[in-house]
Amino acid sequence: MLRSQVVELQNTLSHKHVIEESLKEEAKRTEVKLKGRKEGLNVEYLRNVMIKYLTESEAIHKTWKMNSAVHVKEKRILLQVIATILEFTKEEKKLFNV
Repeated sequence: MLRSQVVELQNTLSHKHVIEESLKEEAKRTEVKLKGRKEGLNVEYLRNVMIKYLTESEAIHKTWKMNSAVHVKEKRILLQVIATILEFTKEEKKLFNV
């Protein structure tokens, strides 16, 4: 009787280990999928920010005297966003006065 209970518990434990390993593998696959989606979103977001940044640069040149402070402020904010997306180090941020 006791021996059969021990065998049954060992089988249950073994089955649980198999399930645990299966769940760990699934979690890893899900993490890789999510990371890929996040990177795709960041690239699209960065693309949009860069377009805005570059058009702001053009706007500053075209309207230097009119609202130039506003354009410079927007450009600085966009540069901070770019630095965040690209995960600039403190030293890199200093290069661009971010």
